[in-house]
Amino acid sequence: MKVYIKDRETFSTKAALDCYSYTLVKSIYTDLSELVTEYSDQAELGDILIDNKGYLGVISDLEREDKGSLAIKCQDISTLFSRSIIYQGDADNINAENYLEQYLYEQYGGDQSDPFYQLAYISVDRQTSTTPCIPDTEEGLWNCKSYISRIRRLYGIYTDFEANNLDGRPVLKVTIARKQLDPKRVFTTNRNVDITEETFSNTTIAKITAYTRGDTPTANDYYMTRSGTYTTNPDDPNRISGDWEYLEIQEGESEAEQVLNKFKENTYSHKISFIVPENEARYDFYDPVVVELRSQYYDSYIAKKIKHDNGTIEYVCGELRTSLTDKINKTL
Repeated sequence: MKVYIKDRETFSTKAALDCYSYTLVKSIYTDLSELVTEYSDQAELGDILIDNKGYLGVISDLEREDKGSLAIKCQDISTLFSRSIIYQGDADNINAENYLEQYLYEQYGGDQSDPFYQLAYISVDRQTSTTPCIPDTEEGLWNCKSYISRIRRLYGIYTDFEANNLDGRPVLKVTIARKQLDPKRVFTTNRNVDITEETFSNTTIAKITAYTRGDTPTANDYYMTRSGTYTTNPDDPNRISGDWEYLEIQEGESEAEQVLNKFKENTYSHKISFIVPENEARYDFYDPVVVELRSQYYDSYIAKKIKHDNGTIEYVCGELRTSLTDKINKTL
C-alpha cells in the first residue's frame, strides 16, 4: 500500500511512501493510527498522511529507524480543528451547518488574518442547513473538532473530509450535510463475524433534573419513555424506571440539547466488538446499526473502525467504556 505525506501549510504532496504495516483507526475516542513505512526525511510532525482509500490523519509522532524505516502515529484529521476559540454567544440564530462553515473559514481558511494559523487549502461544501446547535464550552472556549462531534451525535449532521483538487490545486474538501441513514444489520450468526467483546451496562437513566445556578436558579425534570423519547410530564404512562441523575446547565448551553445528549447514553450503554474480513466490511465509522445477538436486537452505531494490515476490519459498537483508557479518551 502507498501512503502520501501532505504538507500541513500547503497540502502539497511531499512524499509517496511504501507502507509495510498499518493499523488505521477512526474512533469517537482519541485512538491513534500506527504505520511503518519506508524511510523518508520529508515527513514532519503536523503533516497530513493519506492513502488512496480515503484515510486522512495528522502526524503526531515520528520515529526514524536507522534510515531503514519510518514509524508514524496519526491522530484523526479533525484534530486540525481542535484549537480553542472564544465563544461569542452567536450560535442561537444560525443553523449548525452554516455556523460550522463560517467558523472553518474564519478560523482556519482564507478569512483567517494570521497566516501562521491559516489553512488556505480548505474548501467547504455545505449541503444542508437545518437547525441551530450551541457548542459545548469550557471557561468560555469551544473548538470546531468537538462541535463536529456534537452536531453529528445530536442531529445527524456529518462532516466528511476528502483530499481533492480544485482548479488545479490540492484542497482538503470538507463536506457538511445532515444525513438520514438507515440502520444496517449486523448478523453475528454469520460465520465471517468474529465477536471479540460484548459488555452491557446494568443501569438506565430514567429521570434527569436539569438545573442552573446563579441569581435566578432553575430546576426542570425530564423523564425517559418506553418509545425512547423524553417528556416533562411526570404522569406519562410510558415512563420507565431507572436511575435519577442531576445535570448542571452552564450559561449559554441549550438545556434541551444537554438533556438529549445525556439520555442518549441509555441507547448506547453497551460495547459489542467484532472482526470481519475486509471483503465483508459493509460499515463505516458512525453508521447506525442494529446488532442481532442471541435473538436480541440492539440499536447502536459504529463507534470505532480499525483497518488492520492482515486483511480484517475491526468494529466497536456502542459507548460503554470498559477500560480506564477509554474513559479518559472519550471525545464524543
